[in-house]
Amino acid sequence: MVDLSSPFNLLVLLLLGVFGGVVSTMVGGSILVVVPAMLALGFPITVAIATYGVAILPAGMVGAFADWRSGPR
Repeated sequence: MVDLSSPFNLLVLLLLGVFGGVVSTMVGGSILVVVPAMLALGFPITVAIATYGVAILPAGMVGAFADWRSGPR
């Protein structure tokens, strides 16, 4: 398991989150970046995938709301 008390590990996770967000915004599919990086940092595969799933849920909800709000095309 990853030592989350280390400032270096927290910085790496923060940068990973920002990079994953940029990749997701530009081309989508940040799971190809985020999950392997979390596995390389020592997270179990279940934690890496669940974390991505929890993170993508609000993005999907905001996208659905924006699409609903724009109305029929």
